[in-house]
Amino acid sequence: RLSSWLVTLPLPGRYLALLVDRFNQFATGAQLPATAKLGPGLQIVHPQAVIIAPNVVAGRNLRVAGAAVTIGWADVDGAPDDQVVRIGDDVIVGAGAKILGPLTVGNNVKIGPNSMLVEDAPDDSTVISAARTKVISLGPEAVAEDAA
Repeated sequence: RLSSWLVTLPLPGRYLALLVDRFNQFATGAQLPATAKLGPGLQIVHPQAVIIAPNVVAGRNLRVAGAAVTIGWADVDGAPDDQVVRIGDDVIVGAGAKILGPLTVGNNVKIGPNSMLVEDAPDDSTVISAARTKVISLGPEAVAEDAA
């Protein structure tokens, strides 16, 4: 919040905002740029490797419930202003989730761990990863079965 306020001030404020951003990143491991518009009630449970892009607009009570979350744009070569991620109120994001815009996440949305969201999510929805896990055993039993 301090860096978001400092970035609105004349030139010395912008440099101070950058210093606050770097200190926050060093102390917590999270990248929360001053230009991101994050509403009140932001909660990051485990801030390690949490990255929020500068053009993210989030409403009230965004809860990032784990580490390694990325909220940003999908096309690194595209114009950032064309790839805004808008997040509604009371959204929960699970560990390892990726929200890559441009897209809009509605109010009261739950985004499960390790999900990749690249399209809009309507109000009151739940987003989960559709990938199934398959256990492959390469132990002696599997080799014996294949030989038979």
